[in-house]
Amino acid sequence: MPTGPLIGVHPIVNTVLELEPRRVLDLGMGTGKWGFLLREQTDFADGRTDPSEWLLQIDGVEGFEPYIGAHQRSVYDHIHVADAREFLQSQESQTYDVALALEIIEHFEPEAAVQFISDALTASRVCVVSTPKGFYAQEGHANTLETHRSWWPPPALEKLAARCGAQISISQLRMTNVAILSRVAPPPHMAVGRLLDASAYLKDHLVPQRLYYRMLGRTGPSILD
Repeated sequence: MPTGPLIGVHPIVNTVLELEPRRVLDLGMGTGKWGFLLREQTDFADGRTDPSEWLLQIDGVEGFEPYIGAHQRSVYDHIHVADAREFLQSQESQTYDVALALEIIEHFEPEAAVQFISDALTASRVCVVSTPKGFYAQEGHANTLETHRSWWPPPALEKLAARCGAQISISQLRMTNVAILSRVAPPPHMAVGRLLDASAYLKDHLVPQRLYYRMLGRTGPSILD
């Protein structure tokens, strides 16, 4: 399937935005979810809706052409129909600021995944990786690229970083491990927002919203008035 869990969307997008990239490479772009979110939170959020005005370059790579439609082309600058490993080997050093390798390394044999991330770190300053916590084969798809061939718990991700000569920051979400790797600088630690979620839950259940936002001066027309 050309998609993945939503649990990591908020922290991953926020982490990429904090890196302030000018050029992003989405490896194994699938439905294009990450391109849409990054375009929305950068150019679209600042009113740059026309492609001629975009400041963020987002390029996608997808090995299964049937996944690519007009909707991805409406937000990506360039889409390359190619094996992501072969595409990376054709790139010059530091072509991109951030490479997204989200829900993809589990589709490679372990050694091939190491080479893939090493090449991604050659083509970009930072590589963001996400991968399922538990292994499952995911066989039976028309697209054989969907089969899972490797498993990446945190110790394996740490060994991957060492093999690639990179520093790593790992965060564990409910279903997904997320790693940020870089050879050029210490990677940021991804804020998963658990403390903020807990405090918001307590606030919403202990202090009525009507009272809380009235104290802040942020109330408006309502049927309560």
